[in-house]
Amino acid sequence: MSTHERSPGVIGLLRDPLRTLRKARRRKLDCRQFLNCPEMLEPELRASDIKRLIFYNHYHNGDIHFSREIVAGILKLLPSVPCVYSHACPPDLLADLPALTHDAALLKGLPRNSPYVVDKLSKTVFINTWIGCLGQDLVQECRGINITLLHNIIRASLARATGLCAPELAQCAPNPDFTRFYVMNIDAFVRSDTRTRVLISNGKVLSAQSADFDFTPLIESLASKHRDILFIPTNPTPLRQANIIHSADIIRKNGPDLNENGYLSTFCSAIIGKSSGTYSFSINRVNLQSPKVFLSFVNHPVEASLGFDEPVFNSHCTFIATNDFRPVAVRRNMARAVQLATDPKFQTARVAFGTAD
Repeated sequence: MSTHERSPGVIGLLRDPLRTLRKARRRKLDCRQFLNCPEMLEPELRASDIKRLIFYNHYHNGDIHFSREIVAGILKLLPSVPCVYSHACPPDLLADLPALTHDAALLKGLPRNSPYVVDKLSKTVFINTWIGCLGQDLVQECRGINITLLHNIIRASLARATGLCAPELAQCAPNPDFTRFYVMNIDAFVRSDTRTRVLISNGKVLSAQSADFDFTPLIESLASKHRDILFIPTNPTPLRQANIIHSADIIRKNGPDLNENGYLSTFCSAIIGKSSGTYSFSINRVNLQSPKVFLSFVNHPVEASLGFDEPVFNSHCTFIATNDFRPVAVRRNMARAVQLATDPKFQTARVAFGTAD
């Protein structure tokens, strides 16, 4: 099936909400006990009996991207089982995973605050990929939003529901097959324009993780001082300087282009944003293996890398994070990131968390 097709059988399953789903909404879990799966655990449904596997997430594009490689690894464990990802984001967000069908209609009947549901009657397993499904207190206790916590939640869900083992954490850095996306105009552009590039994710914040200040005057100021560097805002601005070009004018896609912006970021020396939108999609395996700078303005600086700065991912990036949103501080830190990324003597550090100087 293509990612645009629906699965009528699964939709029919949820027209009359299942008793198991109603129970799941009420179920209270000891989070630590849940994550600490015993080795000899009897699964609720044996893997050989599964008829459908449904991943779902009620939230935003970054949540889907964040989970993509865990989902991709699980797909390989069940090659003959129909698999669905139900989310309300663009249907082609995971177009490079052809074994996965997209179906947004299922979300209405699925619980936000349960990590998984098993319906033994239909032999269907539902896996919630939202990192907050065990409660925000757990997220705060585990150093905020990070790939290790999400991996642990999905690992425990999969083990308890099916007895299967999730892919190893090291395999879970987002790794889109960019050839399946609309990248031909990006390839042509980077061949013709070889200037040093800085990508600026200047869209609005959707999850309250940062102050929603305007990057426009700051981009204009930087571009005026660094005329040999190309600045690429990912959302429209009125700026029309010779060294400013908007990513949409490079990509030229009629529709959502987050994965395409993620690909464009692999040709940039620095990525600046608010841990949202294109900034999140720029955290991919290609960039993690490259010497480049990430600068994030975010309320909780430890979340700027989503945990992908850990040694298990062999990250060569420098992650700089700050929660100082004063205009003078934002301007100073943006200039610092550009200077680091363009310094030929620049050697990547592990990570620089906390309020930047």
